[in-house]
Amino acid sequence: MQLRGVYISGFIVLALSLFACKENGENGKGETFNRSLLLEQSAQNLLLPSFDSFAFASESFQQKLYAFTNNTQQSELIACQDEWLKVLRQFQFVRMYNFGPSEDPLLGDHNENLGTWPIDTALLESRIALADFTMKDFRRDTRGLGALEYLLFEPQALSRFQSNDAANRKSYLNSLTADLTAWSQKLKNDWLVYSASYKVDAGKSAGSATSELYNHWLQSYELLKNYKVALPAGLQVGQTGAAPHLVESPFAHASIRSIKWQVEALESIWYGIARNAQSGIGFDDYLLTLTGGEALHAEIVAQWISIHNVLDAIADDTKLSELVLNDPQKAQTLFTELQKMTRFIKGDMSSLLGIAITYSSGDGD
Repeated sequence: MQLRGVYISGFIVLALSLFACKENGENGKGETFNRSLLLEQSAQNLLLPSFDSFAFASESFQQKLYAFTNNTQQSELIACQDEWLKVLRQFQFVRMYNFGPSEDPLLGDHNENLGTWPIDTALLESRIALADFTMKDFRRDTRGLGALEYLLFEPQALSRFQSNDAANRKSYLNSLTADLTAWSQKLKNDWLVYSASYKVDAGKSAGSATSELYNHWLQSYELLKNYKVALPAGLQVGQTGAAPHLVESPFAHASIRSIKWQVEALESIWYGIARNAQSGIGFDDYLLTLTGGEALHAEIVAQWISIHNVLDAIADDTKLSELVLNDPQKAQTLFTELQKMTRFIKGDMSSLLGIAITYSSGDGD
């Protein structure tokens, strides 16, 4: 949800006028940064390659699924599971770009439609039984990557697909992957067209490309902190204990890997690290041009290191659903380090950049 203020006070009008003066060059070295270069970097080296990789992974996954539905053997299922993990990884690099052409006027953005969890398995099974293969609806908790994970990784997956009445199950699986591939191809094509206007929209007012990139990057970070970590750990306001059933990946047990991949994706925007690992222009470079930015830059870099230190101490194959119950201090420590970063990149950084926060995280940060 975006927050829109209605400014009618003369004092507020004056304040906005002063801010506009700063934006036009009265902020000393703060306005020497060329935001067009940041947008060019994010489009050419991060955004477009990420959507390409996501589309490629989705197509490869679809081919493996078709092979499996025609030959429901253990080896084919394992191949599908391996491809699903590849799609999940690539999705972490595109999920924050849920603005512009990523927003369907009716169904919402791709992150909502492909990345919703937890899955309502009872409703999903009901849809299979009723041969309800419609993907253009608001039952997001019965489709996307989570639904595909359930069908491929739940304990009875193979036997259910090998049963005599598996036709509907196979059809639903194929419908899910067709929807995934359709989204990935549309995103790839639409962003290729949209990137031309995105790269030259170098203002920083609400709705500009710079503001959209910053706000959705930040919002994605907070969703990771609040929903991938805090919610299953029982650390959200009103929770009385851990909620292991709310982990992102309860069947493939890829929740920790998904967290690490998303941190990598978010950090790449901060540093401007291209998908081919080459160094480029990121928000870190922007911050270094601002008066007082050097100190904040050092704090953010140190905090990225702290987050990595905590994550490195958790094995990739750790089941988060078990960690939050058996070793809750590790989950608490991870959340604490993620929370420390929020102050730097949401409060302090927004103030120095002069970019307004246009969404509400709902957690009081």
